[in-house]
Amino acid sequence: MPHVRNAGNAVLLNLVAAALVLLCLCACGKKGWPSPPKVIPPQSVTDLRSRVSGLQVELLWSVPPVADGAEPATHFLVQRSVDPVSETCKGCPILFTRIADIPATSEHTVTWQDTIQKGYRYRYKVVGYSGGGLAGKDSNMIEVIGE
Repeated sequence: MPHVRNAGNAVLLNLVAAALVLLCLCACGKKGWPSPPKVIPPQSVTDLRSRVSGLQVELLWSVPPVADGAEPATHFLVQRSVDPVSETCKGCPILFTRIADIPATSEHTVTWQDTIQKGYRYRYKVVGYSGGGLAGKDSNMIEVIGE
């Protein structure tokens, strides 16, 4: 009896090996690692502009259209850099700080206000991001000087 039992195990082992070989040969046909689905970030804001009234600055921008297959921008991060006008450094990197997180509205134009101080240079840019947290590229940068 032990001889028949070993023969049954050998047949079963051969069937499993043949199934594995067949499975490898019948795969999807593409060689290589699987790749994640392509997700396209929101379009960037291209028309950031400002209106200054005294020491108040109002930033305005249009909600970018949703490109084919891209994520829509559901929020916007407002970033600001502040430097004294007296300390001008051409070619130095500009360091931005996130100062606001604005939800996108059903309106076509988004506005946001900031208070500025005399003698300082303010630079602003906006980045849109999707509900899943996928960020688009930076907007155009604008500069305002408190006078």
